[in-house]
Amino acid sequence: MKKALGIFFAAALLAVLSLFVEAETKNFYFPEVKIKVSIERDGSFIVDEFRTYDFEGSFTWGTFWIPLSVDRQGYRYDLSVEDFKILDEGGQELRAETSSSGGTFKVKWYFQAKNELRAFHIHYRMRGGIFSYPDVSELYWQPIGEDEDKPTKKVTITINLPEPAANKNDILVYGHGPLSGWAEIVDSQTTRFTATNLAAHQFLEIRMIWPSGMVAGVLSTRHNRISIRQEEARFVQQTIEKAKQEQERKEHQKRVFMTAVGIWAVWLVVGSLLWFFFYLRFWRRVGKDYHFEDIPEYYRELPSGLQPALVEVLLKEGGSITPRSFTATLFDLARRGYLELDDREVEKHGLFGKKDDFETTVILKKDYASDRRLLPYERDVLDLLFETVSPQGSRVGAQFELEELKTFLKKKAQTFQTWYEKWAKSISQESKKLQFIEPRSSKMRNAFLAVTIPLAVLTLNPVLGILGAIFIPRIKRRSEHWARENELWKGLERFLDDFSNLKEMPAEAYKLWEYYLVFAIIFGNAKKILKMLPIILNDERAAVPVWYYGFDRSGFAATGRIASMVHSIETMSTSIHQASTAAAHYSSGRGGGFSGGGGGGGGGGGHSAG
Repeated sequence: MKKALGIFFAAALLAVLSLFVEAETKNFYFPEVKIKVSIERDGSFIVDEFRTYDFEGSFTWGTFWIPLSVDRQGYRYDLSVEDFKILDEGGQELRAETSSSGGTFKVKWYFQAKNELRAFHIHYRMRGGIFSYPDVSELYWQPIGEDEDKPTKKVTITINLPEPAANKNDILVYGHGPLSGWAEIVDSQTTRFTATNLAAHQFLEIRMIWPSGMVAGVLSTRHNRISIRQEEARFVQQTIEKAKQEQERKEHQKRVFMTAVGIWAVWLVVGSLLWFFFYLRFWRRVGKDYHFEDIPEYYRELPSGLQPALVEVLLKEGGSITPRSFTATLFDLARRGYLELDDREVEKHGLFGKKDDFETTVILKKDYASDRRLLPYERDVLDLLFETVSPQGSRVGAQFELEELKTFLKKKAQTFQTWYEKWAKSISQESKKLQFIEPRSSKMRNAFLAVTIPLAVLTLNPVLGILGAIFIPRIKRRSEHWARENELWKGLERFLDDFSNLKEMPAEAYKLWEYYLVFAIIFGNAKKILKMLPIILNDERAAVPVWYYGFDRSGFAATGRIASMVHSIETMSTSIHQASTAAAHYSSGRGGGFSGGGGGGGGGGGHSAG
């Protein structure tokens, strides 16, 4: 039941999200609008508007509205709309609902469209929009108003008089709104207005003048031919002034911008140089590493009794450990007598026949629960082995097969990853007690971070950000004592790295080979030690590995088991390291032109759809 409910709610959620996404992407614009205006003798004019919609998403209705009460530039008049109808591309009349209220004529019509182009023919007659003055008549109208909230790519408006004028020069045309527009007199009866790339809320207004007596418009003495031309001249002058002011504003902005860019460019260079000057000054004081002339290239002894995981932290200048520390800590615990390894040669059967292999048992040799010689993170490793991998507790003699550990790391990678992250933090806390890093260098590094990051962001200086990312970490340095020991450990690393190439076996190798193996795991060159291990173990001077069950030098040498033992140790260290590395990095998946004036014409309105 719960599962069914879960599936139901998931499906419902997906449905809601899909509706939301669809609503978010629903949109339209007008690729082309063609408007034909036929002026009648009775002073009305017939509008045939062919409007193309480009729909993105699904639509079922559209709206259209025209203001019927015009109050602009100090005068007011009323309009009326008659004979309204709307047709589709095929000439089929569509269902439409019309209403007039609040001084606005409104229409809503119905259709079906989804991700396609649709063209609608909007037809109506307008009365009250033409004025007749003593010497001229005038149509002053906004085919596209400020309420149009969708862009229009191309507009063409054609106006036809009921009869030709006696002289073409008696006709005047003006356009207002987009400066991309153009008004022209086609002939003594026809005028045309065009514009392209109209933004949303950009009105387009037309004005046409012709001799009086041709049309019975609304009588008025408010204008005549001369006053209209003077008014249009003012509009042009206003447009020029506005364009000039806009140009001056842009030039001023450009000057300010270029000045700011110049200052910013100087700051990029000078600010970065100043930053680097102060950085070098403080780096030499608290960040530059200590240098020791008396440390040889190769160092054969152990620099100190520091545990392998802490050595890795020291070498990484306080950085995070890697899974090498886990493998090295296991072998170090064995070297110190807490663990014993028991290898048994077995015969395994596979698809390709029989083969000899080794099975390794790990045996607990000391009760570690109350052993104060162990550091907390070392005790955590033993707890992982004998409380989690093979739950037997800390009793002496508890044991598990190496395959159990490898299986755990493979099948319970997320569990190990969680444990490993806590274990790494425990090692980090232990290292902080030893104060590998000088406190004053850490304080200076933090101070540089606190200053550099805000300064780079607030002043838009990416160079500071880059310099900070590269150089600020270098302010951190080890204290003098640990810096010296770090160089000794690096000398040992160089020695072990060239160990297999030495012509003569150093005397230290026989007594320290167990230590060499542990730290070679940290350094990443354990295979070079293992390569030389048969030679070392065959020598009487070699330290006896008490952690390897049943080791007998003469018996092992006589039967060839030293080579088998080395192979087993190499296999074990490699498999533990590979499995722990894979588990530690496990991922669960969390991670003529128009003027700009005007605004006195009727019409306007807008369109919508849904």
